[in-house]
Amino acid sequence: MCLNFDCGAQIKLGFAAEFSNVLVIYTHIIKKPEDMSFCQAHVTDFSQDLDVDPKEMNRETPEETGIYFLSSSLPQHCLYTRVSSLQKLREELVFTVCLQGTFTAMDDGPVHWAKSINIGKPLDRPSGPAPGHAAK
Repeated sequence: MCLNFDCGAQIKLGFAAEFSNVLVIYTHIIKKPEDMSFCQAHVTDFSQDLDVDPKEMNRETPEETGIYFLSSSLPQHCLYTRVSSLQKLREELVFTVCLQGTFTAMDDGPVHWAKSINIGKPLDRPSGPAPGHAAK
């Protein structure tokens, strides 16, 4: 899934099933404006029904989030978040992708953008990625 932000940045949002009730979400910057010196995307605002450890969200390696089974099949240079207890999810899986960027011409500090993402009910998808395989 590709997300386009108003500033001109493009983010790849990827998903992989670690187990039937565990989802790995990763973000990768595909394109950023030339005048943007720093650009990072992270996920936040998950349902309280899910098991997401805030200290293990948006980490630079899969292992930092507790992902060991899939780590070799996930793309590199991303931020990774492990979401478990999907069976407890009562509604559709909705979360926020936040983009933070710093522009070379601005001394004001980072600028923030946010998009709400709804991926439905991951456990109701018969055509989703098989456990242990990253979605492309």
